[in-house]
Amino acid sequence: PLRRISPIFSPRLATVSAVGGMVAVATFDFFTPASFIIAILYGIPLSLAAITRSRGLVIGLTIAAWLLTFVAYSLSPPASDVGAAHVVLTNRGLTCIMLLAVAAALLSWINDERLVEAQHVSLVDQNRELEAINDELGQREEEIVRQNEELQSQTEELERQGEELRVTNDELATREKSLEQLLELSRSLTAELSRSDMLGRICEALGALTPGLASAVCEKRGDTVHVIC
Repeated sequence: PLRRISPIFSPRLATVSAVGGMVAVATFDFFTPASFIIAILYGIPLSLAAITRSRGLVIGLTIAAWLLTFVAYSLSPPASDVGAAHVVLTNRGLTCIMLLAVAAALLSWINDERLVEAQHVSLVDQNRELEAINDELGQREEEIVRQNEELQSQTEELERQGEELRVTNDELATREKSLEQLLELSRSLTAELSRSDMLGRICEALGALTPGLASAVCEKRGDTVHVIC
């Protein structure tokens, strides 16, 4: 492919070589008999011109090769034999057709190389875009993972706070119930109550304040302790 040749044979050097080759072939053709088909060597500078990927240069050199082919024929001494002159002219014409075929092949080659190069550039751009998209997706994935971790931490914190609130509410409910029992007890204890009734209500309040716990009201009489309730 041309892209492999270009780094070794630069377009500028190829242009100079192609033009120099055209001059050399034309000079050689001018100083040789017309029966020698030197013009067939114009295919070499045309091939060098193709390295530049310039279709204009290839077309221009092809037209110049045609003109130089017939100019060299017209400037050469006329042949003594009319048949020989006809053969020489026919060979020159066939050489021009051959140069046209070479130019067409080279132009097709240049077009293919440009197409391949354009596709290569497009693929490189697409790969860069895909890499950028993959990087962006990776960053988004990392962000989503980080947000999930934060949400999980917040959920665990909310659960812990909810448990603390439940325990606090239970404690508050227990204290409220105890306060209600004490308030009810304080309201029920009046001077009109007998001693036994007062002790009974105190025992009932004590049982309500300490559910499930062993409790008792004791009274010391002398050296003896009596369990009232």
